[in-house]
Amino acid sequence: MWSGEVAFSLIPWMVRRVVDWLQRSRLSYTPPEPQVLVLPRSHLIFGASALFLFLMFTGALVATFIIMQGAAGFAVDLLIVVGLMISLTCTVGCIVMVLEYSRVRFRLEPGGMAYQTLLAGPGFLYWIDVSQIHRSRFGWFRIESSDGTIVRVSIMLAGLPAFAAIILDLIPECAMDAYSKEVLRQVAAGRLPPLLGN
Repeated sequence: MWSGEVAFSLIPWMVRRVVDWLQRSRLSYTPPEPQVLVLPRSHLIFGASALFLFLMFTGALVATFIIMQGAAGFAVDLLIVVGLMISLTCTVGCIVMVLEYSRVRFRLEPGGMAYQTLLAGPGFLYWIDVSQIHRSRFGWFRIESSDGTIVRVSIMLAGLPAFAAIILDLIPECAMDAYSKEVLRQVAAGRLPPLLGN
């Protein structure tokens, strides 16, 4: 019983340490080129490490399920299947993190921003076409152009202060709400939004 209480009290502490590390890495990681926004190396390290752990856990659950072959009863089988579904979901999330690291890029240019997202092909967003920018509570800046194109810039990216400074300089204030404008001012000054919460 005591070891379970210790484990459950350690989990939030460990999550907080990992999130703090990921947050610090956004400012300490230097992108390979100036004016480029990329995910810091910590994103890859976390994604690959968690992927390894979830694959091991998934393998252990599958092996347990095969070995037990229903001998422990329906409740245990159901628990193993639920654990397997959760583990597989987390595994997919880790794969996405690794792919994001290798694929997602933004390049700030005088006339706009070249971008490469995870699923879509490369694109270019002209600053003059930006009709709205909004800081989503889901962890990104949502930029909409006059033709309906939507580009999401993650708050996890390294190089965000340069992005925020350009947005504040080149995008009219009427294109952003008060909350988004304040967050952009904070980011331009080097105070990045937390990864958890607002």
